[in-house]
Amino acid sequence: MNTIDESGAMALQQRSTQLKQRGVAMLLAGVVAGNRHGQGLRDFGCFRNRPGDDPRRDWWSQADRATETAEGLLLTDAGSSTPQPSVALAETALLKGLDAEQRARGLAVLREMREMREMRLSAGDVLFREGDAGDVV
Repeated sequence: MNTIDESGAMALQQRSTQLKQRGVAMLLAGVVAGNRHGQGLRDFGCFRNRPGDDPRRDWWSQADRATETAEGLLLTDAGSSTPQPSVALAETALLKGLDAEQRARGLAVLREMREMREMRLSAGDVLFREGDAGDVV
């Protein structure tokens, strides 16, 4: 959506309030206090913070940040702790269902891959050519 009129702003504010009363957060992506969307909503008297309030926690400049916040809220509501930043290789779905020998070989390959150096390419650089060995990820 590129613009919002006063009736749309009011409807959005009312729905946000209704959802909040039911314990549901409505997160808006592409809306921050300093951009035209945030300013437009506030110009219509919507989504105003009280003096001293933190910045809005339901407005996000990017959809991926709003999605991450929604995921965190859902995990919290489900009683899950904060997601761990990493999972042991042996516990990943990639190795699930393998027997001990297969899992050991898979772990060895993954460890080798982890030790490989990072390769950075610039625009126009060739990543690989047809017929190149498939020994790099």
